Amino acid sequence: MDCCSESPSIPFRIKLIYILGPLLAILVAAHIEFYRLHMQFEKEVNKMAHSIESQIRTFDVALEGFSNFLGISSELSDDEIRAYVQGVRKMNSKLYMFEIATQIKGMDLESFEGEMIRKGYPDFKVHGFDYENTRQVISVTDKEYFYPIRFIESKMYLG
Repeated sequence: MDCCSESPSIPFRIKLIYILGPLLAILVAAHIEFYRLHMQFEKEVNKMAHSIESQIRTFDVALEGFSNFLGISSELSDDEIRAYVQGVRKMNSKLYMFEIATQIKGMDLESFEGEMIRKGYPDFKVHGFDYENTRQVISVTDKEYFYPIRFIESKMYLG
């Protein structure tokens, strides 16, 4: 017999290592990559959460300052309020809008509209808005109280 015609038998354990070894390496590499992606995702989430929390704190400070500014006098003109708001918005361009709504008793609605017209808003009229159907301005119905916006300063009004 020729010594080369017979192939030596490879033990089953070695065959198993040949088959399972690369598979195990792929699984370990996939696990490491998954962990890396998970850590990268966590880092991005934490960064975004910190950014959002920071913006919320900034907005809270701006609103608190606006409230305190309005509280110093009941005689502030809209021009004075607008100047204050524009100054605050220059410091933080992400602040989109400031508004003042006033609680008005239903029986005082006409006198409130007259006061706003005298303040320089010639077309001022308290109205509603049909959000559900026509998406149009509608007249208001009788209510005990109204909360009209009497001051608004937003980006669309800045040059």
